[in-house]
Amino acid sequence: MKTLISIIDELYNTLHIPCVIFDKDLQLIHPKITIIDMKQFLHDVFLMTYHQVHILVYDHSIAYARMQVTYEKQDYMIVCACILNDLQNPHQNLPESWIKIVPESMIRSHIASLHFMAFQNFVKMLYEMTTHEYLPLQSIHVDYIQSKQVKKKDDILTHRRMTQETPDYYHFEQSLLKAYQDGHFYKVKALLNQINIKDTQLLTQNILQDLIYKVVSFITLITRINIQEGVSSELAFSLSDATLNKLSYITNIQELITLFQQSIYDFYHQLNETKKDHYSLHVYKCIHYIDTHLYDKISLSHLVEHTGLSESYLSAAFKKEVGETMTHYIQRKKADEAARLLLFTNKSHIEISCLLNYSSQSNFIQIFKKYKHMTPKQYQQSHLKDH
Repeated sequence: MKTLISIIDELYNTLHIPCVIFDKDLQLIHPKITIIDMKQFLHDVFLMTYHQVHILVYDHSIAYARMQVTYEKQDYMIVCACILNDLQNPHQNLPESWIKIVPESMIRSHIASLHFMAFQNFVKMLYEMTTHEYLPLQSIHVDYIQSKQVKKKDDILTHRRMTQETPDYYHFEQSLLKAYQDGHFYKVKALLNQINIKDTQLLTQNILQDLIYKVVSFITLITRINIQEGVSSELAFSLSDATLNKLSYITNIQELITLFQQSIYDFYHQLNETKKDHYSLHVYKCIHYIDTHLYDKISLSHLVEHTGLSESYLSAAFKKEVGETMTHYIQRKKADEAARLLLFTNKSHIEISCLLNYSSQSNFIQIFKKYKHMTPKQYQQSHLKDH
């Protein structure tokens, strides 16, 4: 148990994602004191239907995750939370149950503000660390809820628990994801043509808003699939952001269905374009490895081992096809990611330096300045001063 508590504490110290541990009787084990109202917190979390790992996006502003784990032959429940910075309404206030106890400014300085996918990956990592079991991202159930819908949703979810019903949409979503991931586009098209609003068991009376939540969830999943299949994270997130932005202009269900169908085609086209022979296989494998390991320490020896080629041959091929050395490519991509973190998270320069595995703070500043032509502090100030 001490090890589990140590893991939870170190993750908070490093990432500022708070986690709480409960025993099988739902008694709080750690920490004994939290900065939020536990009664309201538990009410929000236990509103969810049962899933081994479950994320609840609450009130367009925060995300809770609940996971059932067995650690050292004992059953526990771990609940963690973060502030979201990637939803459609960036000015949404934090829940009243949080800010009535602690000032909002203090909460924002002590709890991480993350892109939804980053939080999803954190949940996956924590589950795998504690259980030593692989967790596919598709196995993490995601729900969306607004505070004004809580009472009505509670009644529906209670009924589901009693009857053990599963919404038709879940089966549709899983079938569509499997067809998409397997590359069976004829099945994808057939499923998209079967969309029927009347067959969907809705969680809210606002049908359009409920369907928008589901589309957001699905777009999140296929964005992750594209990245796993080799699409650069920059391209995948760019298409995802463009699609989610279009959702804000939707006024009726038919427009939403059309956008949903078109977005699947767009993501599938993106995936196919990536799989074309733009680069040789070994160079492509290098690019994909680098793009998906930016938070790791990447060396040429890692890439050599990953491709099975000699360092001299791989270096020459990479420089010829990409136009820059592997070292420069790694440095540039890490600098790009650091720039994103500087603008869209509350992480300090030291935290970003550690997250991206720079050898030192001075090394981080030196490389960042090489590609962005200013220090991290100057970059942050110059881009945020007009906002």
